[in-house]
Amino acid sequence: MVACLTRAPRSSASSNSSTRRRPFELRTALWGKLRDLFAVDLRSLALLRIGLGVSVFADTVMRAFDLVGLYTDRGVLPRELLLAMDGRGVYLAAHYWASVHPAWQGALFAFTAGSAIALLVGWRTRLATLLCWYLVASVQVRQPLSYVGGDSILRLLLFWGLFLPLSARFSMDAAQGRVRRRPDSFVSGGTVALLLQVCVIYWATGIQKTGELWWNGQAIFYALRAEEWATPLGIWLREHRSVLAPMTYGVLGLELLGPFLAFVPVYTGVFRLVTIGLFWALHLGLAMTMNIGLFPLFSMVAWLPFLPAEAWTWFGVRATTDAIEGHSWRSHMASAIALILIAYVAVLVGERASLLPRVLPAGAQAVGTALRLNQTWVMFAPNPPDITVSYEVRRSLSDGTAVYEPAPTSFRWTVYLWRAGPERSPESPVARSVGLFARYLCIDSSRGAGTRTKRVEILAHQTSIRPDGPEDPVTRTLVDVRCPARMTF
Repeated sequence: MVACLTRAPRSSASSNSSTRRRPFELRTALWGKLRDLFAVDLRSLALLRIGLGVSVFADTVMRAFDLVGLYTDRGVLPRELLLAMDGRGVYLAAHYWASVHPAWQGALFAFTAGSAIALLVGWRTRLATLLCWYLVASVQVRQPLSYVGGDSILRLLLFWGLFLPLSARFSMDAAQGRVRRRPDSFVSGGTVALLLQVCVIYWATGIQKTGELWWNGQAIFYALRAEEWATPLGIWLREHRSVLAPMTYGVLGLELLGPFLAFVPVYTGVFRLVTIGLFWALHLGLAMTMNIGLFPLFSMVAWLPFLPAEAWTWFGVRATTDAIEGHSWRSHMASAIALILIAYVAVLVGERASLLPRVLPAGAQAVGTALRLNQTWVMFAPNPPDITVSYEVRRSLSDGTAVYEPAPTSFRWTVYLWRAGPERSPESPVARSVGLFARYLCIDSSRGAGTRTKRVEILAHQTSIRPDGPEDPVTRTLVDVRCPARMTF
């Protein structure tokens, strides 16, 4: 009896201790699973670094073809007009100061390409990432009239890369012993920010697709009817309307729900591979059907950090097992800063999507502008445009003849003309830029020509898109400029 009486309290204490341990163990398990969901394999981060290097290099080369016309004082947006449009914040952009002469701007473009190569191979990676981020942001500030939302993806990936060990694998820095050995799985405030930033892009644009065309299945038909963007495959596809409605609903559903697949807590690696495959298929489809520059490339690179460790095992890449995990006070501080900044991004995007009231103070918005974190994701939202505009140049020559030719059709010029279209006020800075565009065409056409251009008109042919086919175009003269007798730079 005594033995029984003395054992009972121990049993009760043991039971209470076990009960107390269970919530603790549950919290520990949940925290561990949360860490796993936001961990990134360092080999995948290295692949992101390579993709970013390729993206910055490709972006710089493509912009270089329009260097004089779009990025110097001799083109469509000289510095004084840019300053009038965007204010003194443009002083922070190196490309603003290099605009004085094409040679200076060309040298800056070459330096950007060199920084991109350094990032690609992982040489002085932290510095190369910082330079690429600054220079990409700088060239975007220099020419806002040829800027599209997809350009933000590249800039933001570079920014969040500053908080991550991009050189830990497959880099010259690692080969030369300039990086600390870490385990393959890495989690920090930077990885949380990077993964959430990618998801925010799709959630925000999906939430804002509230227009009727998205919900009645006609959005992709209208998008492909925009002649300035459609490729030959897109033109062919828009004639098969029976498949466009399912594709419209599929795109909308993927943007709203697809990112959640990357955070399924069971079989996470498999779900992440499926997620990457779905979004890569989306962006490959966009690249084949629409002339939208490097946006698909930037978007596909953004999903590389989600590549799970299982994929590297299948690829036959050996895991690192002899590294010791450790964090310094600097890494903890960097993680905290990254978490604060991604919280700022979430609130900012929520405000701009009208999901949240205006709560960010002016000081916070100024910091976001300085760091180039400000972003708005409205790709074909709330509806695709219901008009399409093509541009034509009419040259009156000194021999009395008139020559009609299409306006420049490179991606950046197409975006520029789209922003400077016929709906702009004649007194706006953008309208002044169109006049400078005509003057630039005067200069461009006078080089080595036997017959001088006396006059340049830019015509806009605007067509309304309807479900039963386009209406007849309405032609409007955007600008009519007499070319000076002597055209010089």
